[in-house]
Amino acid sequence: STATGVIQLAEGETFAPGQPWGIEDGGALAGPLVLPAHITLLSSNAEYWPEGALRQVRSSLQLGTGADADVVNVEVNGSAVRGPLRIYQSMKVGATLLVTIDGPSGEEKVRVDMPAPLAPDVAAYADYVLNDGTTLRLKYFADADRASMDGVPEVAARMESSGSVLGQATLDAGSAVALGDYDVTLDYIRSWTQLIVVRTRAMSAVFVGFAVILLGSLLIYVLPPRELYIEADSMMASVWWRAWRFPDVYFDEHERVLGQAKGAATDE
Repeated sequence: STATGVIQLAEGETFAPGQPWGIEDGGALAGPLVLPAHITLLSSNAEYWPEGALRQVRSSLQLGTGADADVVNVEVNGSAVRGPLRIYQSMKVGATLLVTIDGPSGEEKVRVDMPAPLAPDVAAYADYVLNDGTTLRLKYFADADRASMDGVPEVAARMESSGSVLGQATLDAGSAVALGDYDVTLDYIRSWTQLIVVRTRAMSAVFVGFAVILLGSLLIYVLPPRELYIEADSMMASVWWRAWRFPDVYFDEHERVLGQAKGAATDE
């Protein structure tokens, strides 16, 4: 039985055993999928083709904490195995923005996971509704110069309330800008990616079963069944012997069986 869990982590973020999965799927006999140790995303790096399409994703993960921690690397088509778990790298990546908003209702920390733009000159968009109903609209370019997918990113913000624009500006990391009655600060930009964790139980038994089936099929072919018929009445007995395949190989057996039958008849 197989159980699958999907998590989305930003660099530096940890997924602990027992936390709810972003997506979890398993068969009726799989049971809940629980990690044996913490998973921390140390780094995630995406590679792009010149036109901007995603080419490869590589991530460095820390499994466990403290002295027992182990660092593994995964990439698309390059998974990592730890015990019964296999960790896969997906092709989903983007930028995590942490924004601090200081407004009339107090301070609010906002995390927004932006999808990766489709090209250097194409923006990604995301909206976040604050506790007071005001909407923060964010626009993200992978490169302020629109030249590549791994340049210096640009983030623009706009604050709206009841269809009216309260203010808009480009955000610089660590600097606050006023959008109407709100002071907005971009705290950091980090890469995020999606990981797929798969646990498969009883696979060894499955392989043993296949081996037994293969061996049985081979034996049936190499050692074909032979048939022996004996028909007897009060006066005589008739003996038939037949091999379905390779009769020449079993000629000695044919002679031995018939010889024993003749010997028994002579003794009587």
